[in-house]
Amino acid sequence: MIKEMLDQNKELYVFENVAYKDDCPVPIIEESQKLIVAKGLSQAGKKVLIKDRGFIISEVMKEYGNAFQYEITDKK
Repeated sequence: MIKEMLDQNKELYVFENVAYKDDCPVPIIEESQKLIVAKGLSQAGKKVLIKDRGFIISEVMKEYGNAFQYEITDKK
């Protein structure tokens, strides 16, 4: 999947709802397929934006730091 997305050669790749399951009420990001792909794109030098709820963004930032750009989609 990473290769297919790299072939699209986008300026920015955007991922939303990156928790283990969409709209997960707890910040579980382990084994998130979206984050695995996002990480691969970032490691390939692509810009990646993660859009999600604040408490999910906090967990992603703890794990991945500044590998991605972030946008909080709510005030939680």
